[in-house]
Amino acid sequence: MARDDELDEIGDILRSEAVWALLPGDLEQRILGEIRADRVAIGLTGTALMPTARAKGTLRQVPDGSLEITLYFTGLPSAKAVYRAWLGEGDGADVRAIGEFRLSGGKGQAVLRPAAAPPGATITVTMPGEDGPILVGELPR
Repeated sequence: MARDDELDEIGDILRSEAVWALLPGDLEQRILGEIRADRVAIGLTGTALMPTARAKGTLRQVPDGSLEITLYFTGLPSAKAVYRAWLGEGDGADVRAIGEFRLSGGKGQAVLRPAAAPPGATITVTMPGEDGPILVGELPR
């Protein structure tokens, strides 16, 4: 049970005009604008190996300073394959794996944490049994 001094403190807080002040009318838009500002939209399209495959997502810097790529996939085979994502620059000489993931039912989400993602870098997705990437996209410059 609350003590009298605790109840007095709560009463003081509730009597404060600041508690009951109306929030600015544009607060929601300002918050959403800040959330959107830290994300860059990216998209991947299916190659000739898998033309119905698609991925849309975002690239953002997370609070610890690292990068995060979140992709939402559709149009992939329903098989429970292990997909691998790659990030490459320029002529493809500097290509590195940035994550592996599984999807259920040919769609789903993957979150990748590359060490770096230079502007214009190419993202590709491969799966076992295919002779090349099944999805490809480019980071904005």
